[in-house]
Amino acid sequence: MKSHYPEVTIGSLASPEPGAFKIGPFGSSLKKGELVPEGIPVVGIENVLPNNFVPEYRKFITHEKFGQLSQYKMEPFDVVVTTMGTIGRAAVVPENIETAIIDSHLFRMRVDPRKVDPAYLCYALNGYPPLIRQLQEKAVGAIMAGLNTKILRECTIPLPPLPEQQRIVARLNEQMLAVAQARRSAEEQLQAARALSSAYFRKVFTGTGEVLPTGWRWTKLGDVIDETQPGFASGQRDPKGVIQLRMNNVDTRGNLVWDEFLRVPADVTTIEKYCLKPGDIVFNNTNSTELVGKSALFMEYDEVVVYSNHFTRLRVKPELADPGLITFWLISQWQMRTFEKICNRWIGQSAVKNDKLFELEIPLPPKFEQQNIAVQLNEQMAVIAQVRRAAEEQLAEINRLPSTLLREAFNVILSVKEINTKSLI
Repeated sequence: MKSHYPEVTIGSLASPEPGAFKIGPFGSSLKKGELVPEGIPVVGIENVLPNNFVPEYRKFITHEKFGQLSQYKMEPFDVVVTTMGTIGRAAVVPENIETAIIDSHLFRMRVDPRKVDPAYLCYALNGYPPLIRQLQEKAVGAIMAGLNTKILRECTIPLPPLPEQQRIVARLNEQMLAVAQARRSAEEQLQAARALSSAYFRKVFTGTGEVLPTGWRWTKLGDVIDETQPGFASGQRDPKGVIQLRMNNVDTRGNLVWDEFLRVPADVTTIEKYCLKPGDIVFNNTNSTELVGKSALFMEYDEVVVYSNHFTRLRVKPELADPGLITFWLISQWQMRTFEKICNRWIGQSAVKNDKLFELEIPLPPKFEQQNIAVQLNEQMAVIAQVRRAAEEQLAEINRLPSTLLREAFNVILSVKEINTKSLI
């Protein structure tokens, strides 16, 4: 279905000045070694969200280098488009933009304001389905989809008269502002739920402040661990083999996730050495820094389950500690922040070694209280989890709204012969 408005190429909307449409500097024009800690910002794909320019910069060049690359400077109301990764994501450069240039993964479009409202073009790039399909179908690149200047210039959009464009933009701006406010509210609710979880853990494990309840004592984690066993890497897969837990099978809330798992060849040695038994704790000792320390209590499963080399299996001394309580302590948010401090780091990964892990002190109640406390924690955390899920679902729904609103706005343009502006405003 086509709009009764004329379809025009994006290239025809360029400002008449030379270099109005420009892709960022490539190759020897801007080398990584020429970036400096501060100076003139270099804007990249991380600064361009759909209809939202984010002025938080990580890369800079000197003023001298800017003199060589000034043709890549951004001006207020330019439209910048991502050409690599998530292609076609667009934002309008704000009016108060400081001196900055684009990098090689952005395309700058300086449009003729007599023909098109920059915000209308930006909304079309982010939400007009036929245009999105054009970009996806024409994207090129051997390793990663990419856009070039020719592709963007040749793509087409429906172009209402300028006053109509401005009415559409005004209505979408109003709706997007309402979405942003709703998103902030939902994020605050989610953060409050997360804080509730952390506060409850701290209250249970340390009482008031750092003073332990009567009968509790500080104990090194290593003193209550009877046995540890790191997991193993398997380069083989066997659809008839045993289940092997991997990083994605343990979430940050202490749950084992069985939706998707791998099977590896089963042999007697592997099963004897790495088989999980009820009461075992799997501790994710190798992961990215923000996730290292994920843990879960294994109870029972109707198949043999082993675990990968990203985990260490912890078996608790049953006469000293309840494994459920130890697991709750390991997954508490404030304890996971401790793991961030003691982990060893290398590119893209972090690891917690047993010697540092076992030196951590855990507040331990008398043995006869531990199971009751673990049960209470489980009940309370189930309630908090419901609150978190509700907040997460609300946030997910809100995050889907912008694309829905854009699609509806452009569907109106496509579906009616006479545009009823009341439906847009």
